[in-house]
Amino acid sequence: MNLASIVSSEHIEYFKKISLILDETNLKIIDAIKKIGPRNLSRIARYLREDPKKISYRYNIIKNKTGLIVRALPSYSSMGLTNTLLFLPLDHRRVDPVKRSIESMSIPKKIYRIYGNINGILAQLIIPSERFFFLEEVLRKILTDKEFELKRILNITDFIFPPLDLSRLSLTYRIWDYMPNELKNDFLEGNRIKLSEDLTRAYVDKIDIYILSKLVEDATIPLLKIAEEIGTSPAKLKYHFDNHLIKQGLIRDYYVYFPRYSPELSGWFFFEFTFDKEDYMERFLYALNKSIYVHAFAKELGKLRVIALLEMFWGDLSDVLQILSELCVSGYMTDYKFSYIDLKSISVTNISPEMFDEKVGWNIPRDFGISLKEHSKVIARS
Repeated sequence: MNLASIVSSEHIEYFKKISLILDETNLKIIDAIKKIGPRNLSRIARYLREDPKKISYRYNIIKNKTGLIVRALPSYSSMGLTNTLLFLPLDHRRVDPVKRSIESMSIPKKIYRIYGNINGILAQLIIPSERFFFLEEVLRKILTDKEFELKRILNITDFIFPPLDLSRLSLTYRIWDYMPNELKNDFLEGNRIKLSEDLTRAYVDKIDIYILSKLVEDATIPLLKIAEEIGTSPAKLKYHFDNHLIKQGLIRDYYVYFPRYSPELSGWFFFEFTFDKEDYMERFLYALNKSIYVHAFAKELGKLRVIALLEMFWGDLSDVLQILSELCVSGYMTDYKFSYIDLKSISVTNISPEMFDEKVGWNIPRDFGISLKEHSKVIARS
């Protein structure tokens, strides 16, 4: 079987471009962009104790030759939004029509086609808190009775995108100095990471949302360009960026997409890990945070359950599953489940200014703006 046929050509090309520019300095710059953000190259130079001109030159090479993907990560909870995961086991014939109906919702979302523990759809929905209670009402319109009964809805914290320890990548051999058993060893160390469920509401206005809508797509876009698109002064826009997005924490982090492996040799997975003790869950979060596999993780609100997005070398998968089974047998973990993600079928709708109104806040209708046209297609195929 040709593994290249089941992965996105865009991911393959991106991996090849990243591989061509890898050296010690460029890895340090990529690491600093994640930790500091892409907007202040002088600060990155100071952090790395390098000549600012050298860093600027190197950064431009990285950006121009690879199209380095850097995205701002909004604090959805600070803006009155609920981060919700929707698991939908579906008959294969029902996947496309249901997916189209979810795609028509006028909310920020990411939709995955998944296989494994669940065959169907996994959707990450960003819903205004006051509209969340209408979600099941909307789902009843697009799902059959059986599908509605089988669905699962999880409210989670904002996803954490931990920094990747790039020092563990051998530039000589292009392999990672990381073994699957380190996941268990790091868990047994006893160190912990706690994910807060505290919700702090921040002030948000239309300009903030416009800036965010641009930076979640490309965090390297110049603020001057955004000011020109909005039709406001650069000074006013920078005030919003500094005092609203940064000081209020509306941008909580940056995501730098750095592929761990060649896409033909690895797979992407959604894992669920369930625990019966908070201590064990927090120790496992620490181990996940140190692993090279994890791109993001979150916690289900009010539950001892962790959701994680992992990219894993196929040769490591069986070893990792064995380690997780050992943690279950030892009583550290209650259960785990995982599903394979089809990278070619991911659908994304980012936050946009049209979703927000200065007077009423989030301008999302009770039916989430679901397309009647797509709704009729779903019903017709039921």
